[in-house]
Order: sequence, then structure tokens, then C-alpha cells
Amino acid sequence: MGLLEALLLGSHTFLRVHRRLPRKEPDMATRDLQVFTNDAFGTIRTVEHEDKVYFCGRDVVTALGYTNTSKAIQDHCRGVPFRYPIVDALGRTQEARFITEGDLYRLIFSSKLPAAQDFEAWVVDEVLPTIRRHGVYAIDELLDNDEFLEHAIVQLRSERAKRLAAEQALLEAAPKVSYYDVVLQSDSLLTITEIAKDYGLSAKKLNLLLHDAGVQFKQSGRWFLYARFAEQGYTQSKTHEYDEGKTRTHMYWTQKGRLFVYDLLKNQFDLLPVIEQDGGAA
Repeated sequence: MGLLEALLLGSHTFLRVHRRLPRKEPDMATRDLQVFTNDAFGTIRTVEHEDKVYFCGRDVVTALGYTNTSKAIQDHCRGVPFRYPIVDALGRTQEARFITEGDLYRLIFSSKLPAAQDFEAWVVDEVLPTIRRHGVYAIDELLDNDEFLEHAIVQLRSERAKRLAAEQALLEAAPKVSYYDVVLQSDSLLTITEIAKDYGLSAKKLNLLLHDAGVQFKQSGRWFLYARFAEQGYTQSKTHEYDEGKTRTHMYWTQKGRLFVYDLLKNQFDLLPVIEQDGGAA
């Protein structure tokens, strides 16, 4: 079986597991190519080399709106690119440059694309967790086994189907399921993107609403809660190491924070989650 696809982490992200690409010299320290697709940013290819994730430089540069791949990498990247063979649109094998996670962030911070923060959120919240949970850390010998691949894909699809079925059952369990009912079913941390989807909004729009309401402020491209909200248990921070000990902190919302956002949007903006809007839930 040459190519298998599995839906992972939402409707816009796909993980494609490829057979091993031919190399001039076998490299046991390098894992197989993985491909992620997003409606807004296109395709991002990744590989793991010596336990580090590398991103295809051309893919990242294109997604972030740079016009000259070589110049963007030369101007903003500090790490040594890792060369890995990929097949181009004409079927030719090319030695593509793959950049470090640290250089990925440098390109994001330097990008003038308005959606650069959304790209960062997609990579941090979906791409990297998917790699670390399902793909890059699999054993090479198992990836060469078609039976294992089929079983893995079936299991991933089954997990997703069960989750969707549970969500649907919750919506249909009562004449009118409230947003509180949904929140009480979970204790996990959420990104602002995930909460925004509850209301049919983009992460950018919800962040602006929270800013207009005096809940958070923006500094150095990141959002922070004002002091009177910061100690209420609405959010938690997670620190991600990305380049030789360098770290970047990301803010996640707790379920308590999710309910706070619900009350705020309802009372100040007359905005309800989709499941509580007219026709949102029967």
C-alpha cells in the first residue's frame, strides 16, 4: 500500500504517512516524511532527524507570505538546514532544505503576513502534537509493515468517530443542551482557536472581542490576561522548547476560563455558542 491518509485533530488537518523515500545512504537517525495540509496555509512537510523535528523551508516560507525562499532562510534562519529528498511537482527528486523548529519560529516572528499568528497556532496546537503523538516516534520497522499501518489508521479513524458520536449524542440527549452541559463533560485545556469554533468565530476575532472587553492585552505578538483576571484560574501556560534550550510560552484556557468567556460574550456582546443559537441544537 503506497499511501495512507488519516484525518487527525479536526477537519482541516490531514496526516499522510508515506512509505520510506529512497536515499543515497540509509540514515537510521532520520524518520519518514510526514505531510500536513491546512486550508489556509497549504502543505507543510516535516521529518525527524536525530530526535528533532525539521520543517520544509520552502513550505514554511510560502505559507508565511515570503516571496524569495533562499533570501528568507538566509535572512532569518540561524540553524544549519537539514537536506532531505522530496519529489517535486514534475516527479523529480530534489534535495530540499528542512529547517529547525527554532528557525520556524524566527520566520513566523519576522513574517508580515496578518495570519502568521494563526499559522503558529496551527503548528503548535495541531502539527507538533500530532507528530509527537502519532507519527514521528513510531518505530521504523513497524512503519515498513503494511498490517501495522492499516491497523493504526483504522484505530485513528475509530477514535475520531467515537469522539464525534459522543459529541452528537450529547447534543441530542436533551431538548435543548446548554453550553454548560458541554463544558462539564470535559476537563482538558483548550486553545483560543478551539473556543472560537464554539461560536463560529476565528481565533483572531475572539481575541479582539476579549481585548475590547478589557480581559486581555497584546504584547510582543502574544496575548496576556490583565492582572484582575490572571489569578482566577481561567488560563494555564505551557512552555515549549524549540531551539537549543530556548523556550516559548503559550496560553491555554481551562474549562473555568471557557465558562468565563461564555458568560462574558453572552452578557456583553449578546453572542451565544452555536449549539445555543436558534437552530443550533434541537
